[in-house]
Amino acid sequence: MSYRFTVPHSLPERTRIRWAGDKTERAAIHDLAVRIESLAGVTRSEPRLATGSIIIEHDGIDWESLEIRLHRELAIEIQPAVPARARTGLETFNDNVNRLDDRLGKINLDLNSMSFLFLMLMAVAQAVQGRVGASSVSFLWYAISLAARMRANSGDNRSEELTPT
Repeated sequence: MSYRFTVPHSLPERTRIRWAGDKTERAAIHDLAVRIESLAGVTRSEPRLATGSIIIEHDGIDWESLEIRLHRELAIEIQPAVPARARTGLETFNDNVNRLDDRLGKINLDLNSMSFLFLMLMAVAQAVQGRVGASSVSFLWYAISLAARMRANSGDNRSEELTPT
């Protein structure tokens, strides 16, 4: 049986390898860390079960040589890491909006209700200043539109995901 890992980062005397196999087999990480630490040139091997990785401190051997020994003696295969997909700005924005909505939910508010209250406040402020033309009417229109959308989606506690048009 071979064990598959990737290398998220490597320094001259320290390398982190991350489990690339089936998550149900992560229990082998602790045993592998003990076996890795017994290799010549390895000063310390620390398993991190939560992340599925092993931190290897190798003072007396370079990583390329150690990688060959890991494969030969412990059946550890190092695979190339798959580059992470770059997130779009819209995905990041949606995640942040949802995170804000979750935090507001802890104090019995949601983002739609906060937006409605803000728009109503802006409409009143514009009306009090005598700007009953475009500004107060626009804010009032936005608030009413938001309230109608909130009523239509009353079963949904999450803010709507924005999609590019």
